[in-house]
Amino acid sequence: MQQSPFLFLIIAIAFTQAMVFSVIVFFRPLPNHSNRLLSAFLFISASGMIPWIFKLSGIISTFPRLLHAPVGFFFLIVPIFYLYALSVANQLKRKHLSHLLPGLFEFLFLFIIFLLPDDARFRFYNVAGKEFLGILYTFIWPCYSIFYALLSIRLVNGYGKIVPVFYTNLNGKLLKWIKVTGFILIVYFLIEFLAAYFVVFESNRSIAIYVSALTNLIWIYWVSICGLLQKEIVLPINDYKELLLNNTPVNNNLTAQESTLALPLDNTDEPKQENQLNNAIDLKNYQLVCDLFIEKHVYLNKDISLFIVAEMTELHIKDVSRLINQYAKKNFNQFVNSFRVEEAKKHLINSELNHLNLTGIAEKVGFNSRSTFFSAFKQLEGVTPNEFKKLSDNQLNNKSTKKNSV
Repeated sequence: MQQSPFLFLIIAIAFTQAMVFSVIVFFRPLPNHSNRLLSAFLFISASGMIPWIFKLSGIISTFPRLLHAPVGFFFLIVPIFYLYALSVANQLKRKHLSHLLPGLFEFLFLFIIFLLPDDARFRFYNVAGKEFLGILYTFIWPCYSIFYALLSIRLVNGYGKIVPVFYTNLNGKLLKWIKVTGFILIVYFLIEFLAAYFVVFESNRSIAIYVSALTNLIWIYWVSICGLLQKEIVLPINDYKELLLNNTPVNNNLTAQESTLALPLDNTDEPKQENQLNNAIDLKNYQLVCDLFIEKHVYLNKDISLFIVAEMTELHIKDVSRLINQYAKKNFNQFVNSFRVEEAKKHLINSELNHLNLTGIAEKVGFNSRSTFFSAFKQLEGVTPNEFKKLSDNQLNNKSTKKNSV
């Protein structure tokens, strides 16, 4: 392929930014060490560009042995990103490190080949192993990488069902950027696959290389910035399954007032493990939770979480979650939002607060965004905040008209 200064510039920029961000991310401390994995992902992504830098800079002509330097780590790239996603989601375990074995075997194999004498090494790459390497890197590697990208997407989808059990402010906690990255990786490896199998002419092959290089440049920057902005998410791994079982709402449309009314004690639908608990203690503890919302208005805190409520009531998070689900028939997120919607209704019908727009009201009652406010309001009231305000204003006008007519 003819050397291109522009292509070299793109690859050099992508390589440099990956290395720089790798160092920055590595030294950004997080208790669960997830940034170490993100740093490794960026470093290994950068190392795959080294052969192209050697080729385009002319170093290969001086040191031809470097053409086969085992610096690609291709079978490690996406599996490490998957491990990073597991780490951020607090689900990484030692057994997951086995996902790195294919990549380590790849490196070991290529390193042994690299140590062979020049004749034997070139014979392997150009004759004996040519077909094997062709299949390995043009078919198996893209499919393998797409598989791990899909695993990352599936992980985030499942994780999205867990987070609302603990938090009401979901910004930065749903890991949507990891899901987006998974789709980007799928598109990238599909391009790699199609370029290898269906690009015939050299001019088209050059275009495919440019597209691949530009894609590298963009998604490495995207992952680096999103990774740096990603905050630690504290979730009790051992409580996932139990809390999810305890957070299957029966009636999402109960208002805050209805949620604070204790359900009958002889509820036969309760699980056996809950029936063994003392009902009087349960009611007392549930009242503690409700008092926080009714008297202390903790729902006005945008960052209120199951952890904060558990700490303030001196109850275990599992007990707080179970009590809310058992008596209010909601998960924690829905329970908090029901109080916020009730507070918002008071603001909407209060003429003294007409200077506040809907975004201002949403923030005042604890919602983190206008869209979340609208969604929760519509779910509980059946109408949007705008429609509710219009209905309330019409009712007030009708009452005023009747009084005047009398």
